[in-house]
Amino acid sequence: MNTYKPRAGSLPAQVIYFFTNNPDEQLGLSEITEKFDAVRGNIHTLLALSIDAKLLVRTRNEDGEYIYSAGPAIGKTVEDAAAPAAAPPVRDLAAAAAKSRALGPVKGFASPRYTLDISQLKVEEGIPCMKINGPLESKWEPLFQKLEKPNQSIALPGYLRGALSTAVRTRNKQNKGTYRVAMTGPGQVRIWRLA
Repeated sequence: MNTYKPRAGSLPAQVIYFFTNNPDEQLGLSEITEKFDAVRGNIHTLLALSIDAKLLVRTRNEDGEYIYSAGPAIGKTVEDAAAPAAAPPVRDLAAAAAKSRALGPVKGFASPRYTLDISQLKVEEGIPCMKINGPLESKWEPLFQKLEKPNQSIALPGYLRGALSTAVRTRNKQNKGTYRVAMTGPGQVRIWRLA
């Protein structure tokens, strides 16, 4: 049997299931996008392993557009799939091309749209707020505690500059002292307590 098995619910699994039940059908990129709520720019990448496993076949029509169809390995063992298969049937490609041009190019990420009936939402009282996961203090707190008074500083590796700068900005905004971070040499950063 074929060893490739796509994750349940994934685009490859949905397309393979479709072609298992409709082996004579063909789907273009626009049809896959609409039928399976897929992002057009990811289709080739997501279906690549299915093509390698001969579960799907990708060809081009007369207009040069990609068309997917059932591969020779759908419902067969690997040995059966190795036999050469006939070219997939061609259907009304002009209509599919016209539909693709009418939709225009896909731009950005196509996220699903959800509708929510606000009037059906229920306001509740007395529900305790969930606790925040993780530490309540900064991982840099021990470093700040070492700097007990103004004019003290500590040298650290330079790759920590970005993280230290973020921690210093947060601490300065919280009025927990005044700190500064700067590069002091190649590969070295220093943090100062100013007040």
